[in-house]
Amino acid sequence: MAKDPEARTFMWGVWGLNHCALSLLKLWAIYDDDEKLLAFLTCTAAMTFIYLVRERKAISRAGGDVDGFVVVCGLQSVSLAYLAFM
Repeated sequence: MAKDPEARTFMWGVWGLNHCALSLLKLWAIYDDDEKLLAFLTCTAAMTFIYLVRERKAISRAGGDVDGFVVVCGLQSVSLAYLAFM
C-alpha cells in the first residue's frame, strides 16, 4: 500500500482516470450496440470482479473494503454479458 500521501493521490488519480475511460467506453458500446466492444468490456468487468473477489480477504486484513466494488463489477459483468451475448 502506498504510504506517502502524494503516492496515494497519484494512484487514486490514475485509477479514477481509468475508471472514467472504461465507463465512457461502456456507454459508447451500449449506445452504438457494438457487440464486439461489449464482449471485450464484459471480459474486463469479469476479470476485475474475479480479481476483487480473490483479493477481498487480503484487502480486508489490510484495513480496506472493496465490497461495493465487488457488487458493482459483478452487476456490470452480468449486464454487459446480457447486452453482448443475448
